[in-house]
Amino acid sequence: MPRLSATGPGNPNTQRNGAPAAVARELSLLRTDDRNRVTAALRTRHDNGLLMLSLARGNTRKLRTLIHELLIVTAERGIDDVTRMLRQRERPDAAAPQRNWARLRDAFLAEFDTATPRELANLTGSRARNAAARAYDWAKAGRIFGVNDGRETRYPLFQLKDGKPVPQVAAILQALRARDFSDWEIAMWFATPNANIGNWDIPARALARKPDAVARAAAVQAEEVVY
Repeated sequence: MPRLSATGPGNPNTQRNGAPAAVARELSLLRTDDRNRVTAALRTRHDNGLLMLSLARGNTRKLRTLIHELLIVTAERGIDDVTRMLRQRERPDAAAPQRNWARLRDAFLAEFDTATPRELANLTGSRARNAAARAYDWAKAGRIFGVNDGRETRYPLFQLKDGKPVPQVAAILQALRARDFSDWEIAMWFATPNANIGNWDIPARALARKPDAVARAAAVQAEEVVY
């Protein structure tokens, strides 16, 4: 996709009639004639400013609408209003991170079997009066972890083998928590392919087959330096 950039003292568009050019421009558009129309409109202004316009391929209607609005605003009110208009359009969605996390949580719970404290007690043959006691005791000892699904804590079953926690899970949790991983971040680590296990295996899937490799991958994670 062609890109037009006009900046610097050597560019004839940087000065017009002794006044600073309107903008340092980077336009990424689908059609050359549309790009030229916007550029021509911008050159009529003498205000300092910065306009960065980046439009996705394949959305011609939205592109033409935005170009039309840009031309009108630039011609009538100047580049400052154009910049404000673009900033409003590109204002980040404050709720997006929460929605992304919600999708990740839902995907994790759909992919991996989990159990409530009572279900975990039944699965592991606990006879304690308090059905939550076994899950609570194991979690407190750092032998397993649980995640809250919005209603209650659920414990991923890939941590268990023959009704008991996989021994290496304790070392894995210790390594990840040393990096201040939350329970849900630990869950995402287990669900993400990891080159340090080999063949980009998923830790949750590899834990039953090669638990030592998963533990080594967690140790590498703990040792990585974050800048």
